[in-house]
Amino acid sequence: MGIKGAYLFGIFDGHGINGHLASDMSKKRLPNNIELSELVAIQSTGKPKNHSVRSFSYIKEHKGQLLLLDSRKRAEIFMEGFRKTASDLAISSVDVAYSGTTACVVLVAGENITCANAGDSRAVLGSLQEKPEKEATIKYLWESKPLSRDHKPNDPDEFDRIMKAGGRVDSYQDENGNPLGPSRIWRKTQNVPGLAMSRSLGDRVAAEIGLISTPEVKDVPLKESDKIIIIASDGVWEHISNQRAINIAGEFWEKQDANSACNKLVKEANLEWNK
Repeated sequence: MGIKGAYLFGIFDGHGINGHLASDMSKKRLPNNIELSELVAIQSTGKPKNHSVRSFSYIKEHKGQLLLLDSRKRAEIFMEGFRKTASDLAISSVDVAYSGTTACVVLVAGENITCANAGDSRAVLGSLQEKPEKEATIKYLWESKPLSRDHKPNDPDEFDRIMKAGGRVDSYQDENGNPLGPSRIWRKTQNVPGLAMSRSLGDRVAAEIGLISTPEVKDVPLKESDKIIIIASDGVWEHISNQRAINIAGEFWEKQDANSACNKLVKEANLEWNK
């Protein structure tokens, strides 16, 4: 990001025939839209009654302050950034009737970590713990903390919203009517779109029956013990627990070798998937 002391990381996991286009566009637009949303917020915050427009120098001087210092405004800025990105995607040349992308981003700024998530990708924080003396064979002891929750159609609040919007939540069914796989969003009388998440960017048909692009935003204080953040798609989290993922990444923390940590996570997830 173009804000001193602020670092934005994220994952965009596309789905559907144009999912790769939706994710590529979203990863480019969302950071800019977050920054733009903050500038608009600065323009309207604490404005003198006799001034209709803030000066450019004032906006430039205060750029980043709301994201860095104001947790309530920070959440609003992220929500507006997601809304604008979803709008950009909807009016683009990308056909998102049955395609879309998750969006899970983490802002590390000052003494805070902020996660904004829409979909079933996930961010997990790894904190270094004091090692018990009896654990002589363990070099480091890690604690995992989820920074986001997966948005699934059968979650009670997500389910209620989908039903009120005229949708239906059900799994695939075999020829005998037995459920197969996760819960999905469907039109009430049609077996489309069959999306296995309740929030995303894109997915126009699912958005007509309760899917939303609004992220959940979570703030946590950044502590000295916080050393690792993993942001990954459901391809990892369906096969590896939060704690195991942090333990794997922790093997490479001392050498600061993030690439090797990522490679091992992917390898372990693939091994589990092929079992």
